[in-house]
Amino acid sequence: MLKLNGVNLPAFVKVIDIKTMLLPPVENHFLQVRGRKIPYLLGKSTGLRKIEVEIKIIAESLDGVSVLVGELAEWLDHDGEATLQLEDNNRTYSVVYDGETEIDKLLNVGSGSLSFYCTHPYAAGNTYSEAFRPNENEVISVDIVSTAETFPIIDVTLSEAITDLSVTGEEGRVLIGTPADTDSTVTSGKPVILNDTMATLTGWATPSFTITGSTVAGNLKANEFNISPAAYGTGAAWHGPAAVKTLLKELQDFEVEVDLSLISNVKNMGKAQILLLDSSNREIGRISLSDIWNKYEAMRFEAKAGNQVFVNEDRMDGSWNSFNGIMRISRKGTKWTAFVGKRNTRGLFVSSFQNEWTDTAKLNTAKLGKVLIHFAGKELEPTPDTIFITNIKVFELVERAAGTVGTIAEPGDILTVDCERATILRNGEIFVKELNPVSTFFKFKKGTNTLSISPKVAGVTVTYTERWL
Repeated sequence: MLKLNGVNLPAFVKVIDIKTMLLPPVENHFLQVRGRKIPYLLGKSTGLRKIEVEIKIIAESLDGVSVLVGELAEWLDHDGEATLQLEDNNRTYSVVYDGETEIDKLLNVGSGSLSFYCTHPYAAGNTYSEAFRPNENEVISVDIVSTAETFPIIDVTLSEAITDLSVTGEEGRVLIGTPADTDSTVTSGKPVILNDTMATLTGWATPSFTITGSTVAGNLKANEFNISPAAYGTGAAWHGPAAVKTLLKELQDFEVEVDLSLISNVKNMGKAQILLLDSSNREIGRISLSDIWNKYEAMRFEAKAGNQVFVNEDRMDGSWNSFNGIMRISRKGTKWTAFVGKRNTRGLFVSSFQNEWTDTAKLNTAKLGKVLIHFAGKELEPTPDTIFITNIKVFELVERAAGTVGTIAEPGDILTVDCERATILRNGEIFVKELNPVSTFFKFKKGTNTLSISPKVAGVTVTYTERWL
């Protein structure tokens, strides 16, 4: 069996032989020093492994080979790297086709050889994820059966606010943040004011005031995991259910983050939006994600500070379709920032956008006192298949006092140490500003590999992909 990017080799092509190198070519580098008989070994570099596949093309007619060669060329044609699978063992090589194949034709049979260069020296196998709930400094063991080294991705879920995190493997250690000694005062630069998991409608009330640009109608429902529209009601233009919650304190500088899903299609129209209100229900800002087209599937992200629209971003390329991710808006002093990011199944952002705006005239200085959620449909148009909110967090943004040590993450946050890409993330976003420069990213080798995490955390997930010589 031969597959390229998951597509089988055309049935009219018969594989006669496959030639692969035992190992990628290796070049040793030496330094010859005068007066020394034996040179110093400085290291080695690995060259490109080559795979050659001898084939025959069997056509049903004498002139059929030329037609089939075109179909084979289509199978081979890829921009950039492709994955090549040689056997039924889930091992794939990242390859590029060298494009120099000549087909010799004799009657209804064509013969030739396909050559591929491997852009990585090893074959990739299965990807595994193992979950642990370790005590502080408890050693975690991960067994690797593949023959080549692999680079783990370690997701650490926090049980408490922390100032630092240490992830230690046998060949390196990654340090995040600044450890606090016993005499240090620990403060948070982002105290959590609200963390609503949207499991219930308790604390949320139907607004008795109007919303600019939409009509409040219908009602909401909660199912222990999210809040979504139960009914949109009726109304001209945009309309749908809404609910408002009062914060425990009013905030001058703040950040509001919303986890949501919005899955629409070509005919559907709908939006999910969060309004920021002062204590008198006056709007001081909003963020929204919407499908405003009834003949096209696309998404728009909008952010406002008062009446000032500072984000109006359309993604007509479909990169925000089937959206699962977050919207965020913040104000620090006179600077407003809005962010939207779509996550993949691992929680990493695959498509995002951010913009800032400075309120130099100080037109919008009212304190944040309430947040309002609103789902809306457009007139009689069908509404989205899936639309719900799973979490809303509100933080107060404060200046840390001199001489104090700040927390880098809060309970429930996920810090990721990605040894494959040599980076760290917090909740799917790049977080290298807190990476200690003495850190060394590490790899796992065949056999048992140990790992320790400090301080105590809620859970650890180790993900790795087998790599085979």
